[in-house]
Amino acid sequence: MSVGAYRVRSATRADLARLPALDASADGILAESPLPAVADATPPGALARALAQALLWVATPPGSDEPAGYCAAGRIEEGLLVGRLAVVRPHQRRGVGATLLAAAIDRARWSLEPAVLLVADRDLPWNGPFYARHGFVAVDSARLPPDLAAVLALDRARHPHPERRIVMAKRL
Repeated sequence: MSVGAYRVRSATRADLARLPALDASADGILAESPLPAVADATPPGALARALAQALLWVATPPGSDEPAGYCAAGRIEEGLLVGRLAVVRPHQRRGVGATLLAAAIDRARWSLEPAVLLVADRDLPWNGPFYARHGFVAVDSARLPPDLAAVLALDRARHPHPERRIVMAKRL
């Protein structure tokens, strides 16, 4: 899959060492935000688990195999859970994130998952509103099944403004 000249491919073991630095660059956008936010680095081991499940994709720019962005996912009972979508600063706002998200949605469809889910900040423009533009809707946190409620609780425990953290879903 590609957007413009970017190519999305399944990540390899060699990509794993590059992705933590990509996280740091991607989170640089937080400095532009008028809303207090926290960096969302991927928890240790999550990338290796996503790779082992073939649920880790990278986007590469023209003429390079160096990742400019990635999407890491996992499975829960309710569907495919996107754990992290990150694009390095120089490649942001070029459709790379949307293409990575589309790769995860396509995989979920082919795997016959009922939905793609994620936890987002409802207010940050590149977060909740971005996912809403791609067909995701907020899920009432009081009605979450136990495993998804646990994902949200862990996420909220890491953020200074837990009330802004929401589960979003796209039914397939």
